[in-house]
Amino acid sequence: MLHTPTNSLLGSFGDPKMVESFFQSIPFIGGFAVEINETNHFDDIVLPFPSYLERYDFIGADYLIPPCGKEDWFWQVRQPVVEPPQGMRPSHEVIMEIADRLGILGDLYRLLNHTFRLKEPHALEPGLRYPVTEVIDRMARSWFGEEQGLEWFRQHGVIRIPRDVDEAYIGPFIDARLPIYLEHFLDRGEELKKIVTQMGVEWDFSDYQPLSDWMPCPSYEAVQNGQYDFIAVHYKLPFVYGGFGNENPWINEICEQTKTYSILVNEEAAKAKGIRDGEEVWLESPVCKVKVRAKLTQCIHPQVVGVGGHFGHWSAGMPIARGKGISFNSLLPTDLEHIDKISTALDHCVQVRLYK
Repeated sequence: MLHTPTNSLLGSFGDPKMVESFFQSIPFIGGFAVEINETNHFDDIVLPFPSYLERYDFIGADYLIPPCGKEDWFWQVRQPVVEPPQGMRPSHEVIMEIADRLGILGDLYRLLNHTFRLKEPHALEPGLRYPVTEVIDRMARSWFGEEQGLEWFRQHGVIRIPRDVDEAYIGPFIDARLPIYLEHFLDRGEELKKIVTQMGVEWDFSDYQPLSDWMPCPSYEAVQNGQYDFIAVHYKLPFVYGGFGNENPWINEICEQTKTYSILVNEEAAKAKGIRDGEEVWLESPVCKVKVRAKLTQCIHPQVVGVGGHFGHWSAGMPIARGKGISFNSLLPTDLEHIDKISTALDHCVQVRLYK
């Protein structure tokens, strides 16, 4: 397996112990990295990845959800402002070399040509190797015309294309219908029922219904029947991005000054358990038990504890973030009981106990 700079161990799944077992079952893993995070500890080879200030990228994502208003469409090419450290190669060229050695370079080019809609004469040709600057140049010219290549973007930075009124305010101009009764859910459920019956697999079909409904999750049931005290929920922070943010010294300083690394507990619920503001307590879910610091507040439901951000790093490659806060995902069980059967989304809440 070859992966991009990511931290799947802490950020993409629940119960890290299960993810660790999965990674250990893969014969060989190579990973790109800007910093050595927890996922990179399972890599057989770590490949250095240039930061956003050190690399070229073609920002070719479509406007799936365009911004509102009459602002122009715009695209740009990311360009390095400083040279990467000596010996660090552009990731595009590294992947091309790996694909070439594996004999799949032509397949990689077909994928890139399709993804970025590269047409002749700008399509990548099998048997050739391209420097990253030429790849970016071909992408830009294929999208915007012969005059708007990489050199044009070096001089102008961004290309702007005016939007018409029907593009800026699309609602009145779309001839579409929004279904309320999702009858195809019934059909898919019946089709799946035949398959799992043949396989001898038990399956929950309660989600396959045509109208929206509220169904309590396992954490709600566990609190109602008294097995657990609280439901732990996750919330985002405006100054922390993913699992990378608090390795930044400035972001870490904000987190420390705002007590972001603490969990939020209702003041009255905490006092009933003898828990004081700022005190260290145990937070226990069905799959994880971790020491946390409690921040008492009246701004959260008495049966809920709030866990913000994506923290809980233990990698020595992240010395600023290491040992601060907790990873919400580490609390989440990963099994069929906690997964939505249609979307495969993992429950974003979990039953927990809080005690000294």
